[in-house]
Amino acid sequence: MTINGKTPKQALALDSASFANYTANINKNNDKGEVPMTRDEFRHYVDSIKEKVGITISGSSSRFSSKEEYDSLRKAGIVKHGWFRRQFVYKEIAINKKYNNDSKRIIEALRETFVHSIPQMLFVSLPLLALILKLVYVRRRKEFYYISHLIFGAYLYIFIFLLLLLIFGLGALNSGLHWGFLKFLKTMLIIGIFVYEYLALYKFYRQGWFRTLMKFILINILFVIMILLLFVIFGALSLFKI
Repeated sequence: MTINGKTPKQALALDSASFANYTANINKNNDKGEVPMTRDEFRHYVDSIKEKVGITISGSSSRFSSKEEYDSLRKAGIVKHGWFRRQFVYKEIAINKKYNNDSKRIIEALRETFVHSIPQMLFVSLPLLALILKLVYVRRRKEFYYISHLIFGAYLYIFIFLLLLLIFGLGALNSGLHWGFLKFLKTMLIIGIFVYEYLALYKFYRQGWFRTLMKFILINILFVIMILLLFVIFGALSLFKI
C-alpha cells in the first residue's frame, strides 16, 4: 500500500521536517486542514485505512461506504482508479446506499432493468446483423444493397421470434407435465431455427451449398460476438439505470 507515493515504512523513515510536510499534505487532501501528524497519529491513520477499506487484502470497491471516503482515499493516493472505473465505483456506492447493501434487491433490480432493455438491444442488433451480412456478401454489393440485407434480417428475426415463442411455451408446458416428447419437440424446434437460417441464406443469396455453409458459420460466429458485446453494453447501461 502506498500513500501519496510512499509506503508507510518509507514515510516513517523520513526526517522530521519532511515527515511533517508529508503528513500535512495527507490531512489537506482529506479536508482536515494542512496540519502535520505525529508518527503515532500516522501509524493510527495507516491502521484505520487497512481495517476500514481492506485495500491490502481484497481491494474491493464494495468496502467504500461513501463517495466522500472514496474521494479522500484517491486524493491520498491509496486508491488509484482511472476515470472509467471511478464512475462505476461511484455508481456502486450510490446503489448500495439506495438498497441498503441488500445484494438480493440489487440483483433483482438489475435483472428487471436488463430484461426491459432486451427489446432495445434486439432493435439495435437488427441493423448490425444487416451490416454483418453486407460484409460477408461484399462481392455481391451490386446485387444486394444494405436495405436488402436489412429486409432479409427482419424476416429472419420474425420467424425466429415466433419459433422462440413456441419453444418457451413448450418449455413451460413440459415443466408442469414432464412429457418426454415435448422436450424432444423443443430440441427439434431449436435445430429448426438453424436449418431455416441456412436454407434462407441459400435461397436468398443464391450461392452453392458449401459456400453458403461456410458463410452460415461465419455469420453466426460474428452474430454471437455482436450479441455478447451488446449484452455487456446494455448490462452496463442497466447498472446506471437502477
